[in-house]
Amino acid sequence: MECFATTRHDRPRTNQLKPAVVRRRPGHEFDERTVTHVRTKLDGHRADVAFEADARRPGQTVTLTKWLAYHYGAEDAADLADRAGVTLYRARDIGYATALADHERAVTQFWQRSEVVWEGAPAAQQALHFSLFSILQASLRSEGHGVPAKGLTGTGYEGHYFWDTEAYVLPFLTHTSPNVARSLLMHRIRMLPAARRRASEVGCAGALFPWRTINGEEASAYYAAGTAQYHIDADIAYALDQYVKVTGDADLLFRHGVELLVETARMWAGLGFFSQRHGGRFVIHKVTGPDEYTTVVDNNLFTNLMAAENLTLAADAVDRVRVQSPT
Repeated sequence: MECFATTRHDRPRTNQLKPAVVRRRPGHEFDERTVTHVRTKLDGHRADVAFEADARRPGQTVTLTKWLAYHYGAEDAADLADRAGVTLYRARDIGYATALADHERAVTQFWQRSEVVWEGAPAAQQALHFSLFSILQASLRSEGHGVPAKGLTGTGYEGHYFWDTEAYVLPFLTHTSPNVARSLLMHRIRMLPAARRRASEVGCAGALFPWRTINGEEASAYYAAGTAQYHIDADIAYALDQYVKVTGDADLLFRHGVELLVETARMWAGLGFFSQRHGGRFVIHKVTGPDEYTTVVDNNLFTNLMAAENLTLAADAVDRVRVQSPT
């Protein structure tokens, strides 16, 4: 993934200077008659770049344009730094005005397809706009990754990915940014091998997706609030089904989705059992539902209903594949 951004800092113009002589350093552009680069300091955690404005010219306009590029991936630090450098030079070649216009166009398009109007409640509208903006920041360039629990608003949860994405974020994205929703679903689908291993570790059939993760492995050390939340499997299955119904993306269903639905259904079939004490009904014991403060209970309503939905979706998907994609 790559992205770049620019910021520009201007003091109000009160008198004119001669045409600027722009000096370029990596990531910065400035008029060397009014701004002097003092130092650049790098260490393992941060970078400090210091500039000094000429105080002998009161009222002058001082402009500093700072270019930022961000890359992530499996490459080593040197390769990522080289890629970021290429992105910076490419962005600077198109110029500040063009980069800004591209950014404004992308944000405008987001609001055109995502705006929700709450009439008569300005405070609620503002809160809703902030929430939508947070989704924009956290998800629209998440290629190959999930949405961390706090988005980009803080370091809480250490960037881990929870079931909240499938339950709360994906429905919105499915209707407004389906390409992003598909990317997030593919992120879960690529975790399927790890989910199979996790199911085996805890004595389950099929696949068991983690409650808290980044790479597909369970990152929670507390069983009661973590692994016992088996409903994550059904949450993912539900989000997948909603995406396919809304977008008509049968390719995702046939190539990847059916396998995920079947493997999660196998987990439920093995976890629950038919209880004679309950009149032969299918029951699921010792689970934690969405209420993480009341842990390890029998027949949690949310979990049971979602498990039933997961089993039904898997059966329907297998029937659909047999009819529409028999090969």
